[in-house]
This record gives sequence, C-alpha cells and structure tokens, in this order.
Amino acid sequence: MALVSRRLRRPRAWPGAPRRAILAGVTREELLAAAEPRWRALRERRAELGGAVDMQRVLVTRGLDLGAALDRQPLPVAPRPAGALAARLAGGEPVGLDEGVEVDAALLGPYLLGFCDDLAAGGAGAPARHLREVLERGEIDVGSLLAASLGRRQAAIRTRAVHVGVSPDLTWVVAEMAVGPLACRLRQHVLAEADPDPERAAADAGSELAAALRSWGRGYCPACGSWPALAELGAGDPGDGDPGDRGADDRGADGAGDGDADRADAGRRLRCSFCGAGWPCAPGACIYCGAGGEGLLAAAGAGEAQRAELCRSCGGYLKCVAGGAPAPFELLPVIDLETSDLDAGAMERGYGRPSMREADAPAPPCPPAGEADNPPPG
Repeated sequence: MALVSRRLRRPRAWPGAPRRAILAGVTREELLAAAEPRWRALRERRAELGGAVDMQRVLVTRGLDLGAALDRQPLPVAPRPAGALAARLAGGEPVGLDEGVEVDAALLGPYLLGFCDDLAAGGAGAPARHLREVLERGEIDVGSLLAASLGRRQAAIRTRAVHVGVSPDLTWVVAEMAVGPLACRLRQHVLAEADPDPERAAADAGSELAAALRSWGRGYCPACGSWPALAELGAGDPGDGDPGDRGADDRGADGAGDGDADRADAGRRLRCSFCGAGWPCAPGACIYCGAGGEGLLAAAGAGEAQRAELCRSCGGYLKCVAGGAPAPFELLPVIDLETSDLDAGAMERGYGRPSMREADAPAPPCPPAGEADNPPPG
C-alpha cells in the first residue's frame, strides 16, 4: 500500500447500510449542554486543569462536528454474518471494525488536520504543527493512517511515525480522535446494538451474536479489542458509596484496601476508550491478567464514588466511576478527565496501563521505510 499522497475518493455505500447512526437520539447541542456544567465544576475543583478543560472543549466540539458529518453519509460497511461474528467472540477475538470498510479519507482528512491545529494551539505546539506538515506532504498517507487506527494496528503507526520523524504518541492520538466517531457508528451497526425496530431488537436479544456478547467477560473490547477507559458502576453497586469511608486498618502497604476490589460490582460495565462499547465484566479479578484475591487492591479518588482497582500481579489499574445510565460515547473523555486524579495516584504508586493488544494484520497498513521516498510510477 503506497504511502504517497493519492487522489481521495468517496467509498461506495454497501447495500443496506444506514444513512444515520443511531446514537441514543442525543443532539450535538444537548451533549455540549451536558458537558458544560461538568467542565465548570472541574475547573472550580481543580484549577490546575483549566487549560486541559479548555483544550478538551475544543476537541470534543470538533468531534461532535465530525459525528454530524458522518451521520449525513451512508456507513461504508459490508454485511457480515452474525454467526461468523459470534464465532470470533466465542474464540476470544473481537469482531473487528475495519473488515470490509473503506475509510473515507476525503471526509475525515480535514478533521484529522483540524485536530492537529487544535493541539498545536492548545499546548502541543511544534510537534503538532510538524505532524500536520507531514500529513499534508503525504509522508504519512491519511487513508492508510486512518485505516490502521480503525484496525487498532498501533505498531505500524508508531513505526511509520518514527521513520518520518514525528511523535508516535501524537500521531496515534490524532488518528484515534479522527476515526473514533466512525468506529462508534460501525460498532453499533456491526453489533446491531441500536436497531430502531422493537420487534427486530427483541428477536436479536436471543440471537447467537447477542448471547456471545453477553458471555464475553474479557477485559478488552469485544468490538475493537481496545482496553477500557474506565468501568461504570451501576446504581445498585456497593461502590456508589464514598470509597473514602474505609477504615485505616483496611489499607495495605500501597495505601489501598486489600480485597476492596473483590466487593460485589453487580453493575460493573467496562467502557471502550476508542469505540465507546460497553460490556459487563465480573468483579474480583484484574481485567488485564485475571489475578484476584489479595493481589487486587482499591484506592479512593478525590471525587465522590470514584476508585481505582490496582493489580499487584501485573501492575495494571482500572478506574471505576459510580453512576446510573451509561454515559454517551462523546462524553467519555469528559469523565476520563474528571477522574484524572485516579490516573495520577495509580502512576505515583508505580501502576500503569498495558500496551494495546496488537491486531493481526495480513499486510502492513503503512508502507515499509523508503517506499514514500521512491513512489511507484503512475
């Protein structure tokens, strides 16, 4: 696959692909109205995050604009048999969102460059401007980059970024922001989560695919394979109470309560950091390595009903936030920023998040080094 710039074209719509993704019927204005009081409260509570809040407002707004543009186009998705998807899940593999999908670089490309501009103005500065220049020159092909991000092929993206001299982390993040809204819509369509027909939805509830989704139970996303950003705890979950109420004799050497993460999380729902999928996961074991017992700790956050699960076995951590209904996909970054004190506390104790599970790719999504320097004729 050549990395040099090529003419951008619209991918064809597949038969039966919906014209509009159904994202709970919430408008752009309603989502921004829901986010604003949370941003204001966060600024008041943690003044040092004022710049991050301003930056996130810009990025979330651009993401909502991108989502609206996607909703005006047919989804570029091919039909996939539900039985085949269920078989993948039963084998422990996510269904994948890039199969049969031609990413519309003509539509997403301007937003990709816009995110570079936003980050440059918000503090990323020269590295973000340099990334935009590299993309505009075609040293990293926009279509290849977005397709690789949709397929969660992080190693290929990072390798190419290093080769052309741009930040691998920044390249990954910008591509993820540009393709995430598409991933959310593809996930809903592929997994048939938002069928507007009540009869079909009721029938789907007993299908092989629905059963495979209900029994997934793994720590990584059943749709795209990403790790979750956080876990939402249901309204009846014991974690709804203030986790700071634990007694000092409950705390271990790390300042976290031994066995607290074993308490029943009846409504625990993991939320994907990329496509927004939500899936139940049993409590009492690390989502990364499966370890439990005394090796799984809990640490309270500064906010009400927030905690981090810390795994002594693999060194991973998971943020848990109490709440009612699952948050809209577009507001997950807001919750992530609200709970950034949990990230800081976990990392101060030496915990972190593991690398992404690398997707198998039949061919590299970005060309090998030197291909852009010697483009094929024509």
